[in-house]
Amino acid sequence: MQNLKTISTPHPPFPAVFDPDELAAERFRWTVDEYYRASELGVFDGRHVELVQGDILIKTDHEEVPGFNGEDEPRFRWTSDLYYQLADGGVFEGKHVELINGEIIEMAPMGPIHATAIDLVAEFLRGVFGKGYLVRVQAPIDVDTLTQPEPDIVVLIGSPRDFKRGHPKSPILAVEIADSSIRKDRVFKAKLYAEAGIEDYWIVNLAESCVEVYRRPNTDADQGHIYLECFVCAESESLSPLARPDASIKVADILP
Repeated sequence: MQNLKTISTPHPPFPAVFDPDELAAERFRWTVDEYYRASELGVFDGRHVELVQGDILIKTDHEEVPGFNGEDEPRFRWTSDLYYQLADGGVFEGKHVELINGEIIEMAPMGPIHATAIDLVAEFLRGVFGKGYLVRVQAPIDVDTLTQPEPDIVVLIGSPRDFKRGHPKSPILAVEIADSSIRKDRVFKAKLYAEAGIEDYWIVNLAESCVEVYRRPNTDADQGHIYLECFVCAESESLSPLARPDASIKVADILP
């Protein structure tokens, strides 16, 4: 196998800043029934909230809300405990959501090409890692109390029962399958996974038939959580997981 760093080229520049408002279109929009169901579950106890055009807003003294801009009522921010309380109460039944920075984000329906890519990557990673490792598909990781993303695939050290009391915090590898989500995966998700300390992050870029690899998570004074190393493996090349440097996976084999 060729050395990954010599056969790959740096990724073309892309914006290093992802405006959280870009997630506005993906934010979970509450119906009246869902709002009252959440209230019945007790998640708003002690808080004065209201439902306005699909958003749950806080009615409170503005001076008590950090970052309040003086124009709109601040949206209710969900903790992981409240989020899972909603999930256990059936509020999200039939919907695929994740918790990002205190916001509940509704994930787009999965097309057949995306699903096929997930199956291919997961199958190859199970073969590469084998016993003592767990390959999970679209399951939460615990970044912090406000953020519980669900990468398409993660590789963990251990077995399924190791995580029955809490979601894993830092997989040894996270993979996202990107089509229309490429900008979010490159910038926003990369920052989340760098913050979580994930040493090896791959984006399977379906549009460009390549795998983008991000490594060496770090905290920068200006940019926040970033990856210091980024390179691209083309369809004709191979790559190895950081935790399995002796293994070789052909990019073509994990593309649909």
